[in-house]
Amino acid sequence: MNRQKEFDIKIADYFDDKMSAEQEEAFMQELDDSDDLREKYEEELTIRSVLGTRTSNEKKAQVGNVISVNPQAGINALGSKNNTPVIPIYRSISSIAAAVILIVAGAALFIIFKNNNSAGPTAAGIPASKDTTKITDSHNLLAPLPNNAEIAANAFGKFYKPYASSNDPVEVSEYLQDYKQGRYADVTKATEADLQQMGVNDHGQGLMQYLQLYKGLAYLAQNNTGGALLKFDSVLNTAHKDEPQYYHTQWYSCLALLKQGDISKASNIAGIIVQSKSPYKKEAGELLKELGVK
Repeated sequence: MNRQKEFDIKIADYFDDKMSAEQEEAFMQELDDSDDLREKYEEELTIRSVLGTRTSNEKKAQVGNVISVNPQAGINALGSKNNTPVIPIYRSISSIAAAVILIVAGAALFIIFKNNNSAGPTAAGIPASKDTTKITDSHNLLAPLPNNAEIAANAFGKFYKPYASSNDPVEVSEYLQDYKQGRYADVTKATEADLQQMGVNDHGQGLMQYLQLYKGLAYLAQNNTGGALLKFDSVLNTAHKDEPQYYHTQWYSCLALLKQGDISKASNIAGIIVQSKSPYKKEAGELLKELGVK
């Protein structure tokens, strides 16, 4: 079986809920590591979006007569995948590298040009006197400039704190405790069926959103930003924008993008947070200042 065919099968199994918890976790990791798989995944998402392809979760929702709380997004009450696919947030590493090289090279050329013209004109062929201060200053100015990856990593280290909310629904407290105690595998392998066994009813979708939030947090704690962003996206596209789980997910999605080195998209989300009623408004504003965004 060639690699592309293998990718097709894995992606189809993921959307059709044919993966076990262990297989899904392995798929998330591979999605984070493989550019080819990620590209194929995004193509499938685009096709499903255009064709309106339904997932098995939607069919389950129809059979089980589960109430949908968010008709605009077309999400069923308990499904972790929706019929309006979300293309995960990724940036091409090569594009970032090229942009960084151009910025650094441009800055270096500007400084050299400026210093070459700062000595002033010469008179009667007599060279202008050397200014050792300027030589020292120009040497300092030509020191290596921090690149986007370094800036993003420093900002993430400064603003990231493990999730520690004390007001989450009691029905999902077991998973929250697993996360806080570092039992990340127990969080990521939890399924919709586990919640159903608890006898959840009208709050099913909200509880599933919290579970997806915890899964994303667990992946982020394990440095699997691709898996984290997939789970965060599922919450951001099903929860109402004034719900606590939406605010929590929005902030940690911003941090995950920082960890991934995507300053542009992280800044965009931080800007949206600052303009909202999110409890993370202060942190988002400080983050924008740290990144030099006005």
